[in-house]
Amino acid sequence: MASLIAGSILGMPRALLLKAGARIAVPLLGTIAVVFITLGLIGAALGYGLRESVLFVAAPIMGGGVGAGVVPMSQIYESQMGGEASSYVATLIPAVIIANVLTIFCAGIFNGITYKGQQFFVGFNGNGQIVRVAGKAEDFSGKPKPTGGIFNVLIIGLLPESFEDAVSTWFGFVSGTLTPALLVGISITFFEFDELGALLSDWRYPVLVLLAVVVAVVVSGALGWLVKMYYVETSIAVGMGMTDMGGTGDVAVVSAANRLELMPFLQVSSRIGGALVLLLVSLLIPVLN
Repeated sequence: MASLIAGSILGMPRALLLKAGARIAVPLLGTIAVVFITLGLIGAALGYGLRESVLFVAAPIMGGGVGAGVVPMSQIYESQMGGEASSYVATLIPAVIIANVLTIFCAGIFNGITYKGQQFFVGFNGNGQIVRVAGKAEDFSGKPKPTGGIFNVLIIGLLPESFEDAVSTWFGFVSGTLTPALLVGISITFFEFDELGALLSDWRYPVLVLLAVVVAVVVSGALGWLVKMYYVETSIAVGMGMTDMGGTGDVAVVSAANRLELMPFLQVSSRIGGALVLLLVSLLIPVLN
């Protein structure tokens, strides 16, 4: 995973980072707000409860995974609502696991409907490119053997060019040969079939989890399209980046979507978006509790 993240970041053109960096805030913030509101209202309408839907379904799914999301979130719940953090972890993790599986499935669907470059409307499919801006195409696309990247520009050549080339080459090897084995390990390690069976006894829970993933994917793409980003790529980078299970989920999503170049943006969604969710949860608990 470290190879994929480091290689994708070092190989990203600086112009792409600058153009997409500010724009991505719109779908990121908007998606968090819409998912929380939608799940709260529908959960209340179904009788599942607004508080339970927001704090125990929407929050863990959008929180950035397990280590950076569920664990600190359980500590916030313990300090503000009482109880044991470990019991909250057991309650929060299933939503993350199920959402991760659904998100990877959505990524595969997007890959299937765009693998020939299909465009269902203007700005739908960027074929791996996330921004729709004027300029030279080569400024926003990576190269097989990159001769410069973000860090050389920002840190004024602190990292030698040969180092960037080596990392990017290793990234290509890992993404092409080792990623499938990594995904199998992820599935075996994190998926708990006993917990899944228990959750499916209440049909409202999986429905709400599915709703969270679908809303995140659809809304993020729409908001990204409004700020001149491609619908599919924004849905993957923001919507799926927030509903998967963090770093390992990001690897699975970009692999299923066949868009490994989006890895840095999924990392932004998982880490920065997850931190925003933790802040939002800490503010909502006094209101909902």
